[in-house]
Amino acid sequence: MIQQLFLPNADDRRNAVVELESLGPAAAPAVPALVAGLLNADEHLAVRHLLARALGEIGAATDEVVPALIQALKDGQHRLRPTATQALVKIGDRAVAGLTDLLLGKAGDEEFRLVLADTLAAFNASAKSTIPILVEVLRDKHET
Repeated sequence: MIQQLFLPNADDRRNAVVELESLGPAAAPAVPALVAGLLNADEHLAVRHLLARALGEIGAATDEVVPALIQALKDGQHRLRPTATQALVKIGDRAVAGLTDLLLGKAGDEEFRLVLADTLAAFNASAKSTIPILVEVLRDKHET
């Protein structure tokens, strides 16, 4: 099934992603190929949405998933952000930790830091510990 992720037809790739997503954490061996597809700016946007969603279903099965979804937040295709955010929320605490670390490290430009803050806000109560960090991000925005 992993080989189907590399077929030239986007519909074939889409079908392979849907099938892998249905396996959940059992699809962990496919993560490197799923990540490569997600981060490939030339991949069809609909396929990239499915890739992000599948990585959310696979969850924290490997260390590659959260960084790839965070990278998708930076993507020039802003339309991919909601799907990447949903996938990160589905992963839960492990994703919160990665997002928080980036904010604490003042990663990226102001726009990206606000995207990270918006993503953390989507976690609702499960990210309550990040409220002081979010306040600091807003304070930094108003001081610049």
